Amino acid sequence: MKIKLLLVSSILFAACSTERVQDKVKLITLDPGHFHAALIQKSMYPEVDTNVHVYAAEGRDLQLHMDRINGYNNRDENPTTWNQTVYTGNDFFDKIIAEKKRQRRSIGREQQTQNRLYPDIG
Repeated sequence: MKIKLLLVSSILFAACSTERVQDKVKLITLDPGHFHAALIQKSMYPEVDTNVHVYAAEGRDLQLHMDRINGYNNRDENPTTWNQTVYTGNDFFDKIIAEKKRQRRSIGREQQTQNRLYPDIG
């Protein structure tokens, strides 16, 4: 349990780091099992990307989480505009790891191209 918590914390820390490619913090929600998981999305923040990726097994916890976000997006006063991309499956943890690795490879290739095109910048 402690190892899983450490891994999840590391992923969330990495996911919330600012990347120069888009200069926006990206939110990832992993297995939301408590209402606190949705609280960060109660408001909009200019430095946070509006696209949020959610990884979880199907079930009541996920549905409650999505209902909370939809409630924030559809409320009368100060609605939010979150776009949720949801992956559901029992392998959600493996899926998030695989996608993060692909994203890093893509960013690495973009950086190499920028370095080649603009060698004096950096």
